Amino acid sequence: MSKQASTIGTRRLAMAGAALVVAAGLVAGGCSGSSSSSALACPSKPGTAVTGTAPAATGRPAAGWTQPGADLANTRDVASAITSTDVAQLGVAWTVPLTMPKAYTDGAYATTPVIVNGVVYVQDLDSNVFAISLATGKVLWTHDYDSPNGGPDGVTVADGVVYAATATAAVALAAATGAQLWSRTLTGNDHEGIAMAPGYNNGTVYMSTVPANVTTQYGPGGQGILWALNAKTGAPQWSWNQDQNLWGNPAVNSGAGLWYTPSFDAQGNIYMGIANPAPAFAPGAPIIVTVAAT
Repeated sequence: MSKQASTIGTRRLAMAGAALVVAAGLVAGGCSGSSSSSALACPSKPGTAVTGTAPAATGRPAAGWTQPGADLANTRDVASAITSTDVAQLGVAWTVPLTMPKAYTDGAYATTPVIVNGVVYVQDLDSNVFAISLATGKVLWTHDYDSPNGGPDGVTVADGVVYAATATAAVALAAATGAQLWSRTLTGNDHEGIAMAPGYNNGTVYMSTVPANVTTQYGPGGQGILWALNAKTGAPQWSWNQDQNLWGNPAVNSGAGLWYTPSFDAQGNIYMGIANPAPAFAPGAPIIVTVAAT
């Protein structure tokens, strides 16, 4: 894949920077984690079976940031002991340096960390996945993919498995070691990519393609397809074409896709925001706005 600079950062919000920083309440100072041990990858082999289900979404504040949106309902509401009286005492506990991708000019990182059992799981814009000790900042393992994606990307952790994606495939990694359990290619052409943190509910992983990647944005034929994958094996259970037939002209049109993790309610229903159709207008074409006189 080309490493040329991308304009994706100008089209979507991203967290620019070259390090993951964690602030700890009432702590000023800490240690720096810089060592890591890469886990062995086995991309061509199916992984060990994963069992169990996710808890039902309640809408109550989460005990920790265990999902990309804090909980299954994506409330982004988390219980915290930090108050207005002690927030000024926050300091940097540790930092973990991140490598700036050659394909970007706007940063190395764009996602929300997920914290499970004292471990911080993150992904950078080259699709590399990290497990970091929350207490010390030590990198416990890394799984390198070197697959530039448009972001915001990110991971979901459930029942001892980290679910993530490269620019073209959904993947599952063992949370304890980073070893790859399975990989499933989802993109259908070179005008598609994957840019979201996966959703997980009741043994199913939800992932969508988007009509964009680091070299092409909204190229002809790029589609948003939502995939429901078996969490144990990565095998497709069903898929949904969000644009149906690209409005009858795939040689010109593109569109749809999910950039962010869907939400789930207690009944297992899924809620998602779907992206726009394209082409919206020709690049460089003037936009005429008429304003009525008052």
